[in-house]
Amino acid sequence: MNPRSPFVDDLIPLILDSTDHWWTPDYLRLACVSPSWLFYVRKRLYSCPYVCSFAAIASLARTLQENAELLPLVSGIELRPVCTKRSGEVLTAKQAAGIRFLLGLELKRIKLGGQLARRAERFLNMLAYAENVEELIVDGAGLEDAMGSLASLEWDESILYRFPSLKTVELANLELDIIPSSTPPSAHVPINHLILTNVDIASGSFLCQMGASIVSLSICAKSAYEYDEQVRLALENCGLQALTYQVCSSGKPERSFLDADANMTFTVRSLTLEGYVDSNFLADITLRCVELEELRVTGRSVAVTALEWADFIRGSSAPASLKRLGLPGGTNMPPYAKWSVEDTKEIHTVAASQGIQLVN
Repeated sequence: MNPRSPFVDDLIPLILDSTDHWWTPDYLRLACVSPSWLFYVRKRLYSCPYVCSFAAIASLARTLQENAELLPLVSGIELRPVCTKRSGEVLTAKQAAGIRFLLGLELKRIKLGGQLARRAERFLNMLAYAENVEELIVDGAGLEDAMGSLASLEWDESILYRFPSLKTVELANLELDIIPSSTPPSAHVPINHLILTNVDIASGSFLCQMGASIVSLSICAKSAYEYDEQVRLALENCGLQALTYQVCSSGKPERSFLDADANMTFTVRSLTLEGYVDSNFLADITLRCVELEELRVTGRSVAVTALEWADFIRGSSAPASLKRLGLPGGTNMPPYAKWSVEDTKEIHTVAASQGIQLVN
């Protein structure tokens, strides 16, 4: 480097922010460049450490214990340790102490996975500063080949009282047992965003525990059987602004989840659907979602033809407030057909005439 043009340390955060494709080895190499690089790299490395083994948990705990200046940098943590029958790994006392130490930090974001997703409420109860947590994620992915039972979580009102700052809850790949609350959900803390992915609800309703103040709900389910009623209740009782509902099965449900009591309308403004949709379902959307601004329909179970979509947009069939529309690009139920260039052009023309933007 030219000594007349020394490197300006203030450029370091700009360089690090210039891309999202830094890998941990990249950070380690950059940390060795200079104390200034080490300062900024540490902020990134320790803002939300991710560890996937019990040995790594013990090592991270030891590092933080021996370097107290790193503790203020940690605002979140992801613990996803997995041991299998083949590995023969056994949790040691030092590793258990490491778990307790890490869960004793002041965290705003916590993600539990791997072995810690089994009866995950045990580890949630170990959090020393639960009142600071704003985002909670429990994901049981990857446990199918591991030892013991699958991931599970027992959710009761005590969790909400211990997490007064909780805003986002994401649960995935686990069995959820919801204990009925002794008080109305409106008396609990405001969980604004709820994400459920491949979650089997063993008992109870998420509305009873989390639903009063949810404004954004995202569900990915194997079938509509388990969740249609839950979604319907959430629409009827919450001030939902955004709903994403993905159903993997292609069968037609007996009743639309939008089929509510007469004259009932919903507040949802953004609706994303992946599952069975036909022209009758579109009529339900117009009837119930009177404030809808964005509708996205995807998946391989959409039985709406290009002509029906054009009629939906052209006439009074679509909600008057609709501004953005995402379409699947074909009819994926009998008669199966990819839309022709003429069909696509017709839909674009009709959408433009109604002031509706077509989005991907």
